[in-house]
Amino acid sequence: NFIKAYSGNYRATFGEGLVMENTDYFSSRKTGYGFSKRITGIIGDLSHSQEYALRGGAIEWKRANLNIALFGSFDKKDVLLYNSNDDDWFANDDDKNRNDRDMVFSYITMSPRPIEDKIIAIQGDKLAAVRDALEETLLGTHLEYSPIIGTHIGFTAYEARYNRHFYVPETEEELKKTILLNQDSWRKFKLPDTEILSLYSTKTSTYERDYRRVYGLDWRTVLDVVSFQGEYAEMERDGNIFKIGDDPKAIIASAHTQFDNLNFLILFRDYDLNFDNPYSRGFAEHEKFDDTVFDKYAHELSNPVLAELYVNSAQAQAEKGIYFQTRYQFSRYFTLTSAYIDMWERKCDLRKSVRFQGELEFRPIFALRLRLKYKHQANRYDDSADRAVSITNETTGKVRAILSRRDYMSFEYRYTAVDMPPYPYLANDPEENGQSSTANTTTRIHGDFINVDYTHVFNKNLKVKGAFNFWNGHGVSHWDYEDMEIDFMGEQGVKYWFTVIDRISANLFLSVKFKWKRYKTKELDFRTWANEPADDVPYDLMTVHEDERAVRIQIDWKY
Repeated sequence: NFIKAYSGNYRATFGEGLVMENTDYFSSRKTGYGFSKRITGIIGDLSHSQEYALRGGAIEWKRANLNIALFGSFDKKDVLLYNSNDDDWFANDDDKNRNDRDMVFSYITMSPRPIEDKIIAIQGDKLAAVRDALEETLLGTHLEYSPIIGTHIGFTAYEARYNRHFYVPETEEELKKTILLNQDSWRKFKLPDTEILSLYSTKTSTYERDYRRVYGLDWRTVLDVVSFQGEYAEMERDGNIFKIGDDPKAIIASAHTQFDNLNFLILFRDYDLNFDNPYSRGFAEHEKFDDTVFDKYAHELSNPVLAELYVNSAQAQAEKGIYFQTRYQFSRYFTLTSAYIDMWERKCDLRKSVRFQGELEFRPIFALRLRLKYKHQANRYDDSADRAVSITNETTGKVRAILSRRDYMSFEYRYTAVDMPPYPYLANDPEENGQSSTANTTTRIHGDFINVDYTHVFNKNLKVKGAFNFWNGHGVSHWDYEDMEIDFMGEQGVKYWFTVIDRISANLFLSVKFKWKRYKTKELDFRTWANEPADDVPYDLMTVHEDERAVRIQIDWKY
């Protein structure tokens, strides 16, 4: 038996993360196994989570067959507020006591977040992102009973009370007026944007309350080499709290098998579109608001900061699908290091997609590994005539060598191709009423990427690592995982970087990084609509960025 108690910032995670997992970050295909394992229960929080941090007190009591957790949090959250007053947003110095008419549209994770104590906002005509404008008082509990070793069933619930109402327009026309610049921008509103309409309101035409309430059941049992687990959650909206299934719901159920040289996972998930739990971090391919106007048309929004709802989204998108994953070592030389296939339907527009990725490794000797990876993804595969159709194929070959004295070198080649319907207003002849056969065929964008990585160890205190990249793209984007960051590149170019890492003393480290890059951006062709090329507009076939250089010096002290 033991008891844990926390005061301050803490993490609370239970089950499959459908009811409670408070982090600011989204992780695609988070199964709870392998590198995406969840640390369940109550633990201290030293992460950078800000918006969904829990601040208050928590206690957890564990016995051999019983686990009880109680947690409470009082925190001020950054939100998007409606501008319901005619006066200026900042005319009143006492902004923290703004009129109650300023209702909340949504939580928002701002980057960078304003650091001043007083309210600082990015202002728009209809909405503004305001720091610490919402007071959230959250109380939650988790009860878990284990009748036998390897089996448990748990119950999790929380209630968050607010000092302001959440309000989301109930009609599409009203929502367009709120989030888009003007009527000319309304054409950008598409079927996926119904996901925005499904956000939770505490004040509607049918009810009015000052809270959000979520509860659910989770379970796990182990039979021989197979474990079965899952979670079912509901968010109270307009149903009966004592009736199951009449409120927005979400479910995850999975089974995992482990042998000496083989493991296998099958996972099913189904999230209702109206299941808007800000503390839910369930398995999903995409984060919330993917492919909506927040993602695609930031320049058409009434306030550009609305794009942060997608960029920094931590919730899963409403999906229904089944996922298979495996790893199998055939022999000492061949290993299927990772393979998965996911077939799912996006709830906001019922788009069906499939994604497959597999990687095979051949290791003739321990120090040499040859890997072949293939990825295939098809969106809207059920309707080839739909505008949302796209088919992606990506093949990667990689050679990795572990040299003497812990030196390392790898060579990678990647080819990506995406087939999709053309856009007639881009593919057609620029002449007025011009015709082009390319508008009736499939458009392909593709590109190559070459990468060489290396690490050289001079001695136990000094080493250098770096990479050389070359890429040539025709519409596709390329990326490179550098030592401490990810870099997205233009259409074609060349880059190299290296980092010198020196251990000056037992607790002091110095690193110096140098990067040089030359690349070209996409071709820009400015035109008036369906007419001659626009006058007095500069046109470059490719814009060249020459000799971009960067130096970073970092000192780390361990104490």
